[in-house]
Amino acid sequence: RITAIVTKFDALRPAPGEDRDLDEESKRLANSEALYAAAAVARDDFAGKHPIDKAVRFYTLGADRGDTRCMLSMGRLHYETDKAQSLQWLNRALEAGDQSAHCFLADHHPNEYQHHLSLGALSDEPIAVYFHAKHLIDQATCAQSRRAAIKEMRRAAQLGEGLAYIALGYAHAFGDNGQKINLQESEFAYRRAFEYGHEEGLAQLGRLLIARRIDVPRGEVFLEHSAL
Repeated sequence: RITAIVTKFDALRPAPGEDRDLDEESKRLANSEALYAAAAVARDDFAGKHPIDKAVRFYTLGADRGDTRCMLSMGRLHYETDKAQSLQWLNRALEAGDQSAHCFLADHHPNEYQHHLSLGALSDEPIAVYFHAKHLIDQATCAQSRRAAIKEMRRAAQLGEGLAYIALGYAHAFGDNGQKINLQESEFAYRRAFEYGHEEGLAQLGRLLIARRIDVPRGEVFLEHSAL
C-alpha cells in the first residue's frame, strides 16, 4: 500500500498549555516551506511530546498558505484513521493543481488504481513516478513490459527518488526484471540511495559486498552504520 500509516491521533493530544507553545512556534515560521520542514521534523521526533499533533498543526498552517505538499501529507496521515478526511485533503491538493495527488488517491480507488498512478506519474514528482514504476514492475508479464517498467524506474531515479535507486540496485545485483547482473551499477545505485537519505541503500550495499565476497569488512561496516 502506498499511503503512509500513522495511527492513534487521539492519544497524542497536547496537554494544557502546550497549545500556546505550538502557536508561538508557528508564528516564528514565516512561510509554508518552513512549516513543511518543521512538520516533517516534528513528525519524526518520537522522543518529543505529541509529535504527530505538532506535525498536524504545522501541516495545516502550511496547507492554509497553499502548500500542496502539506495537503498531501495531511491526506496520508489521515488515511488509516479517517478515510473521508484523507480524501478531502488529497482532493484539495489536486484542486490546487498538484497532479501527484493521484499517486495517493490510488489507495482510495482500488478499481482505478493503475489509472491514478499513471496520472500521478505525469506530474514528474519523484515519489509518484516511483510508485508508478513499482506498479509496472509488479504487473510486468513479458520482456517488453519489464523493460518499460525499468525505464520508468530509471526516470524516477533521475528525478531524485532514492527508493528508485534501491530498486535499480537490486535489479542489477540479481539480474532482476530483465537486467544483466552488474555489480558496479548495483553499488552505484545503492550509494545514490544512501545519498538521498535512505539508510536501506547502505544496508543493501553492505549485504552485497558480504554476499559476493567483494569486501566483507567494508560490508560489515556499512551494515553496522545503517543500523545506527
